[in-house]
Amino acid sequence: MKTLGGRPGNGEYPIEEFSSDAFQDGEAFTFVLYYNYEKLLDNDLDGFTYYSVLDGTISFDVASDTRVSGTIDAVAEAVRIVQPDSTRGYEYRRDTTEVSGSFTARDAETVLSAPSGLPSPGR
Repeated sequence: MKTLGGRPGNGEYPIEEFSSDAFQDGEAFTFVLYYNYEKLLDNDLDGFTYYSVLDGTISFDVASDTRVSGTIDAVAEAVRIVQPDSTRGYEYRRDTTEVSGSFTARDAETVLSAPSGLPSPGR
C-alpha cells in the first residue's frame, strides 16, 4: 500500500492504479499484494501470485506516527504465473477478486523494495 500524499489522516481514501492521475497527484493510494514474496526474490516465478488493486477504498480509524488501523474494500486483478513445462515457458492466469477486511499494523516510513512494474519471466 503506498501513497504519494504523505502520512494519511483518519478517514477514507480511494485506491487506484499506479498510473492514475489521483495517485500521481497524491490523492489516492495504490496497492499490490504479493503472495509468497520469497519466490520472487528467489527468481522462482512458478506459482507466484500477485494482486493488483484496480479500484476501491481504504479507511483509517487510527493513523498515527506509531500505528495504523482500519478497513479495506477493493477489487483486484489476481495474476498467477505458472510454468507448465520447459518448452512452453510461463503462462499467466488472470482473475478478478474482492479484497476486503480490517487491518492493524505499525506505521512505516519506508517501503519494501520490490521490482517495479509487473514481474516477467525474463528476469
